[in-house]
Amino acid sequence: MNTQIVNIKSCILSDIKDNSDAVRNSVGDASTLSSNSNGLTNAQKICAALEQIEAAATLIRTGRLVAFPTETVYGLGADALNEGAVREIYKVKNRPPDNPLIIHIDSMDQLGALAADVSEHAKILARRFWPGPLTMVFRKRGDLPGFVTADMDTVAVRMPSHPVARALLKAAKTPVAAPSANPSGKPSPTSGAHVIHDLSGKIDMIIDSGPVTVGLESTVLDVTRVPAVILRSGGVTYSMIADAIGSENVTRYPGADNHNNVCKPKSPGVKYRHYAPDAPMLLFRGIQRPSRSGWIFI
Repeated sequence: MNTQIVNIKSCILSDIKDNSDAVRNSVGDASTLSSNSNGLTNAQKICAALEQIEAAATLIRTGRLVAFPTETVYGLGADALNEGAVREIYKVKNRPPDNPLIIHIDSMDQLGALAADVSEHAKILARRFWPGPLTMVFRKRGDLPGFVTADMDTVAVRMPSHPVARALLKAAKTPVAAPSANPSGKPSPTSGAHVIHDLSGKIDMIIDSGPVTVGLESTVLDVTRVPAVILRSGGVTYSMIADAIGSENVTRYPGADNHNNVCKPKSPGVKYRHYAPDAPMLLFRGIQRPSRSGWIFI
């Protein structure tokens, strides 16, 4: 497969909300636009980026796979409601079939099409941390296909904040299933170069926007339980969640980050080997010696 690699700088889209048509219409008005060193106006650069985003969105809508940046790690995206596309994610990643996917959305309207109910605490957390590195696990709607939830009655949903991800989700007009864009069990990619190394030749497009900002996968919070349970640690901490909804309404899952304690995970990253590099590991054993100021480890 010939993988198309496109470069989109996140700063180009960071100020774009819903004015893409206005930007396109203004490209010809050179008197109101600043130019960069290669002669392209800012609006022309934005238009070029939006055209690449639309091309990526078209691929997703037609059942193809696109790797794209989020603020946490790069994701491998497909139409969450297209069974063939979702199964292709599992095939490309060699992902265990009982390891659920996180669905990425652009708006709260899309959440309503996925989740059977959204608690008041979940709404508070969405207002506080979405868009951002928090995934919440909801009871799924009865009409949501089982292939995207690993045949469980729950669904994991997130709204990313990365401007390229936001633009792609808006253009795709469908929820996007997107695990990390790497072979299962290996370190998650935090730059486009990592994705190119791992998946070039295996998927249709890679959007390279350079390094991500968080570099750690999203926190996963199960809001189907009371109190809510952190299934996977990430960019949104326990203290941040407790500050939003009260410490009595959130707890740390005792089996989080321990794959031996989870039989059928509601969250990725808690059952199978994760972040395992192809590199030798050396363990150094030191000795302790007392000193006047305390113990010295050498």
